[in-house]
Formats: sequence, structure tokens, C-alpha cells
Amino acid sequence: MKVDTYFKQLPKNLTKNLDVAKRVILRDMHDSSDRYVPEDTGRTRLESKIKDDYVMWENPYVEKIYWGIDPRTGKQLNIKTVKNPTARSKWIDKSIEVDSQKWTNTLADIMLQAF
Repeated sequence: MKVDTYFKQLPKNLTKNLDVAKRVILRDMHDSSDRYVPEDTGRTRLESKIKDDYVMWENPYVEKIYWGIDPRTGKQLNIKTVKNPTARSKWIDKSIEVDSQKWTNTLADIMLQAF
């Protein structure tokens, strides 16, 4: 059997389903990660967005907050949890730890709809 014959047998909407899955999972990654973003003024959460294949937090100090280390001193930052009790540095890592299996299941469910 030729490989190109096999690919011709794949459902036509496979790519469409992959695009749908990507959008759904990126939206959920954004929402899940946002639960752990430190909040003082709320600017970091407000300036987060999904762009292409990434979830992004864009402001001048987001890298410092994300890593939880002051680049000038090298000291650990004290992440405030007054406005967001689940706030922490490396919020994406926490989101992956908590929700990666859900994202895997979402991908599988959406892709299986193509068959």
C-alpha cells in the first residue's frame, strides 16, 4: 500500500478539527493559566491574549513576575496573594500540571469527531 493512498483515506475535515482543537485548547490554557497570575493592579491579566499558537502576557514586568525573581537583585519575589489567593510565579507550569490531561482529552475528543 502506498502512503499517499492511506492519506487519501483520511477524513477531509481532519485539518479543520485540528484547528478547532487548537483554538479550544489555547482558550482553555489561557483561562487556566490566568487563575494563577499574580494580581496587583490587574494589568498582567488584562494584557494577556492568544496570538497565533501562543498564550501571551505582555507588559514590561511580566517576565520578572513569571520567574518570581528580581533581575536587579537576583532575589526571590514575594508573590502577593491578597487579590488572587492562587497567585504564583510560573503560572503556566502550574496550569500544565493541573490541566494537561484535560487538554489531551479535549484534543482526542475533537479529533475523533472527524471520523
